[in-house]
Amino acid sequence: MSRSVINPKMSEQDSTPATRGISLFKRLTFFDAVPARLPLSETSKHSSVADRSLWQGSISRRRLSVDWKRPFRQMWHVCERTPPFLRAFFSPRGIWSRDGRTLILGKCRRIAISFFPPLAHFLQRHYGLTGGCQSCGASCKLLFQCPHWNDQSHLCSVYEDRPNICRFFPITPADIRDRNLILKDKDCGFTFTKTDKK
Repeated sequence: MSRSVINPKMSEQDSTPATRGISLFKRLTFFDAVPARLPLSETSKHSSVADRSLWQGSISRRRLSVDWKRPFRQMWHVCERTPPFLRAFFSPRGIWSRDGRTLILGKCRRIAISFFPPLAHFLQRHYGLTGGCQSCGASCKLLFQCPHWNDQSHLCSVYEDRPNICRFFPITPADIRDRNLILKDKDCGFTFTKTDKK
């Protein structure tokens, strides 16, 4: 006995599992879901046109809520760091000191590279990045302390939405040298198997 149930709201032409699957595929592709990964058994759960629309609409809303909000939050977090960066830039430990100029150049370099994630990943592979973060907080205190870093918990308050300049650190061995200017008595958890000659 066939296990398929014909929906009375659908026409006789749409009653077979194959036609229901094709119809569902077309609706999903219109709403930009992932129809190729949808199990065939799911077509029977959403055989009604109304059910399928509601189900797909929820997927679209979830995707939009994840995709388009994060870049705006990241840009806002960058803007939050601009005032402390400018204060540190013009302070005696900033542009007027040798270490300060090194840290400023390092930040500008990482900001420029972070706009091009493929380039950042290429440089990390080129220099052989290994290891992991030890939550020492040194990279969050380069030139100034990030307002999102918590010294008590050693955690970032916006970790999931942190900007790319934080997400990709370190990119080159020069970033480790910048980090060692802040915290000299503890090695970084990240290392590079290849280093430049500077």
